[in-house]
Amino acid sequence: MTELLISGGTVVTMDEDRRIIKNGAVAVREDKIVEVSKAEELERKYHPDRTINAEGRLVIPGFVNVHHHTQSSTVKMRGIQLETPGGLYDRSMPIKEFLPDEDRYYLGLTAILADIRMGVTTDADQDFGEANIAQAMMDSGIRAICSEYLYAVDFQETREKGYKVFAPEIGDKTLKKGLKLIDDWDRKADGRITCDLAPHAPDTTTPELLGKVREEANKRGKRITTHLAQAMEEMREIRSAYGVTPFQFLKDNDILGPDCYVAHCIYHTDEDIQILAETDTKVCHCALGMSQRGGTAPLIPWLEAGITVGLGLDDRPDMIRYMQATQSVAAFRSSWLGQGHRPSAQQVLELATIVGAKVIGREKEIGSLEVGKKADIAIVDMRKPHLKPSVDPVADLVYFGNGNDVETVIIDGAVVVEEGKIMTLDMYEILQKAQEAGERAWYGFYED
Repeated sequence: MTELLISGGTVVTMDEDRRIIKNGAVAVREDKIVEVSKAEELERKYHPDRTINAEGRLVIPGFVNVHHHTQSSTVKMRGIQLETPGGLYDRSMPIKEFLPDEDRYYLGLTAILADIRMGVTTDADQDFGEANIAQAMMDSGIRAICSEYLYAVDFQETREKGYKVFAPEIGDKTLKKGLKLIDDWDRKADGRITCDLAPHAPDTTTPELLGKVREEANKRGKRITTHLAQAMEEMREIRSAYGVTPFQFLKDNDILGPDCYVAHCIYHTDEDIQILAETDTKVCHCALGMSQRGGTAPLIPWLEAGITVGLGLDDRPDMIRYMQATQSVAAFRSSWLGQGHRPSAQQVLELATIVGAKVIGREKEIGSLEVGKKADIAIVDMRKPHLKPSVDPVADLVYFGNGNDVETVIIDGAVVVEEGKIMTLDMYEILQKAQEAGERAWYGFYED
């Protein structure tokens, strides 16, 4: 049996007692953690195939990214999309719908490699053509939940006419594609790749489609993920069509519940927060992306209501940067509303690890460094000027770290990043192919 020992670092377990072990060690056998304790103890006990010296490093559970669109991360050409007029339904959705499979693969793979390089070990991804992304996830070595977008809108006609054009046959087509993804990819790569059902959003689906989604989720034992209250346009359209908020709309259509995780939830009423709490619906909080678009979510009220909240990168990289944004946006919102408090660094790290695992229903497998869990581990080099001097390493990581401080990443017991280098694939060849694909997408569509 292959054994690995990570020894000499500060081990942040994120277990029930939230133990932090100075000069600690983690013993790994095959794909599982077999012991977590002091370094001197485990060094005497184990004679591994390989020992990683973690002195001066922080050993933490790999980050759990609960909401992501790998294609969006790159097809929007990173920063230029934020500088260019146009929105979700007249730019991003139409182009992604018709990307060539090979371009979709390389654009998605580039975003996946960025996630892994910065310590993400689990990605929950939803998008068009997700079979290509599932292949990219498998090739990269990451743990992933892949879900095909389910919607009933003709985005090409919507772009041309300037308002949403619904087509029931598109709903049937996308659902069929989403179910095929599950049939083809669920539990692949020794269980590292799984699939869920992803109706896109309240304003791009219909009650008929949502009813079919719930039926299939119950029949197949799959979870449901969707966007919710991400734009004022969505709020207006749902109120106009159904006379309720998007939250009530999804509740009325039996989508919300313990097996549902929803992203954003920016525009809400107090009653909407109670709907989330009462239905035990989980929330994917994407603080950085939404704040760059002018939206802030009610993190503190969610937590006070007992809602389970994880962090989603949406279409941006770097979970450590996202933790900083989560804390900053919550602090700003709390101060502005006179609430006078903010989440601690420990709380924010929990959202990015063990609580994120709860959002996607995987807390028994991942999210903490405990015996019997999957060996999904990130090692952060704390020997940096911006991280010294250090008294509280968790606070230092959350407030001052960045994704490039991640030195080593282990997924399913395999070292996939070592000394900052991707070990599973030729990163530079992939980046070149992604650059070419991105330019084809931009100049062939955005500037037509």
